[in-house]
Amino acid sequence: MADRVNMMHRCWMEVWKCPGFTAWELAEVSGIDYWVLERRLPALRNAGKVRNGENRVCRIKAKPCLT
Repeated sequence: MADRVNMMHRCWMEVWKCPGFTAWELAEVSGIDYWVLERRLPALRNAGKVRNGENRVCRIKAKPCLT
């Protein structure tokens, strides 16, 4: 449980440092595995800690992604 909470906090800090980044971009700059971010970001959104921005083309995937 503590590891999950610590990882959620780490993910939240990365979003705070890099607002407007997609999950793929956050994974690249933070070193956090993309799939960890994909699990933790919705939980943070549901807790009201982060919100989705507008869709834009991701620098990593070169496709429209949520920010």
